[in-house]
Amino acid sequence: DAADAADAAPIDLDAQDALVDTLRAIAKEHRDNLSQASRRFLDRLKHVFQTVETIERRAIGDDELALFRAFERLTPPAQLLFARLSLRNKTYFASNKIHTSDVHDVQKTVRELLAAELCAPVDVMDLKSSPASLATAVVDDVFSNKAELIDMLAAMNKPAKANAKRDELVAVVSRGVRSQQQLKWSFVVGRVGRVGATATGTGTGTGTSASASASASAPAKLMSDACGTVFKIDSRRLLAFHRTIRLFFLNEGHSLGTLYAVDAGAIRYPTFPITRAREVFPDRSAFLEYEQALLDAHALIGAIDRAGAHRQADRDASDEILTAALAPAWHFLDTQSNKVPPDPTVPPFLRQYSARWLHCVQATVGVGILERQKNYPTAIERIQQLLGGHDCSERRGHWWIRLSTDLEHVGRPTDALELAETALADPAIADHERLTLRKRVLKLSKPPRRWLKPAWKDDMPSDPRIVTIHAAAQPSTGAVRQARVRYAPLYATSTTTTPTATTPTTTTTTPTSTISVEQLALDYYASDTGGNWDGIHTEGRIFTTLFTLLLWPALFELPVPDAFRTSLQTAPLDLDSPGFSECRTAKIHEILAAVRDGHAPRLLEERWTTHHGVNARGIGNWDQWNLDQLKTIVRCLGGAATASILGILCRDYRAMTAGMPDLVLWNADRCAAKLSEVKSQRDSLRYDDRTIGR
Repeated sequence: DAADAADAAPIDLDAQDALVDTLRAIAKEHRDNLSQASRRFLDRLKHVFQTVETIERRAIGDDELALFRAFERLTPPAQLLFARLSLRNKTYFASNKIHTSDVHDVQKTVRELLAAELCAPVDVMDLKSSPASLATAVVDDVFSNKAELIDMLAAMNKPAKANAKRDELVAVVSRGVRSQQQLKWSFVVGRVGRVGATATGTGTGTGTSASASASASAPAKLMSDACGTVFKIDSRRLLAFHRTIRLFFLNEGHSLGTLYAVDAGAIRYPTFPITRAREVFPDRSAFLEYEQALLDAHALIGAIDRAGAHRQADRDASDEILTAALAPAWHFLDTQSNKVPPDPTVPPFLRQYSARWLHCVQATVGVGILERQKNYPTAIERIQQLLGGHDCSERRGHWWIRLSTDLEHVGRPTDALELAETALADPAIADHERLTLRKRVLKLSKPPRRWLKPAWKDDMPSDPRIVTIHAAAQPSTGAVRQARVRYAPLYATSTTTTPTATTPTTTTTTPTSTISVEQLALDYYASDTGGNWDGIHTEGRIFTTLFTLLLWPALFELPVPDAFRTSLQTAPLDLDSPGFSECRTAKIHEILAAVRDGHAPRLLEERWTTHHGVNARGIGNWDQWNLDQLKTIVRCLGGAATASILGILCRDYRAMTAGMPDLVLWNADRCAAKLSEVKSQRDSLRYDDRTIGR
């Protein structure tokens, strides 16, 4: 009776509707329930969009604005999927092959991206009449591994060879998709999109989901059913997305992957004040020109690689490749674009984000190529064009040196001397370049060209002490020889610039071992004959580490305008600029004074403890040294020498870090240290090596 009464009771439709709405809300919350890391990532990405729209409003265009508005209207899962797909190094995607824990309904999310016109569908059935290259590209992107390709071939009744390479499988599948052949095979779509087939028409295959009949199906239909919705990100939206990332980071080495790494805790960046004071690009055209110059630079890098591959077989073809790649840089010089004065209100370190700066750098690379081709007359002409412009003033010393050297190559030593003397008056040249030019003047100013020595001759530093280590060259394969020359040491003798009698002494390394020339030198210095030195092969990395740790407050704590434009920088943007020390004079002097007074070990311990593990330029891998080792080295160097080296890096960080000596040697018992540049028998000490060492 009670049951009958309940059945007869009226149904509360309002309550039922409310319950349905609640269930739908719960389901939606579950679908949109992203992980905390994903939500943090989306917050950072939205911050990127907002920052670019606010700060670089002159550089963005309608495509970027359309992307921002479309992205705002997406649900969080769709935003996340769009961002992740934009990071993939491929063009085409299949909805059945997208698996991410934060996107619970991939099919619905893909439909949302298509409706927002952020993605465009690709009809697999149309591949039958499309170019072979398109079908190959789609198959290559959609099928991520060989197993999926083999299963697809099995469904097409095209057994694959056991040892077939992936490219071969892609070619066979793409040809099958473009064919008109009708197949009578059954297939199933597995959890990861794999396809299994049998000849009976009712087999279950290897998948775990329900099977689908493909009676009389064409290969394109098989692929369509296996992949679900095939699509690609709209090309204009993708370009707008990458342009936005470039405008935000400015550095080509950063991407959305950096945001992922930060949110996952894999990378920590220093803390510093964000000091955006101006827009980097004055207008949209300046940004597009910069972007094209970047493409030209990447093309030149690729051309150098290709030319190197053709160099031995066809020198003319190699030269043609390089000439074509250098055309934009030469056009920049020939049109005298570098003679137009730059905007004086733009800080020098922000001028690197301009087309003219990039073309100037490419032209400098081109000069080196001309010199390797022994085309010195053309190289001289191009250097004169560079020196006549207003760009890349930090490279003027290099250009003066190359021009003087090339004039000597073409048999004009008097002109080379006069030019080197003129260059010494250029205020833009760095200290080590000035030493190199003075060395050239002394070399070229022999009677009858010059009878009197320059007044600064007595101020020139003496030549470094030379130690000659004798060893037998060890035969090696071509691959090893390209990486480094190796030696089997026999014995070592020490000689200096002052002739002295020495006796060959056997080293501790056995004659049968094969080591690098740097390790050979370290073994010698560690021996009794060499002086019982501890040492490391550092190429200057130890000094960049000391610089970053000791100068940390000057690097990261001062609000220098435009030095920090994003929170994901490893160094201020002006570090490589001559103006770096000028903007931080007081703080740098304070730190160097403390170092000079012997407080470097204490400062190192404080900075190491506070900042260990932070991704800061100059340190690289924190595990390459330990704190005790760094403290020992600065004690052995002494406060005055350590402060002097740090001061040199403050004045010209880019140039000095590129030419630091190979070895750092120290003896804790004697509290002494020294630096050593190592050269093999086929190498020689360059002017830069000598001057930077001094």
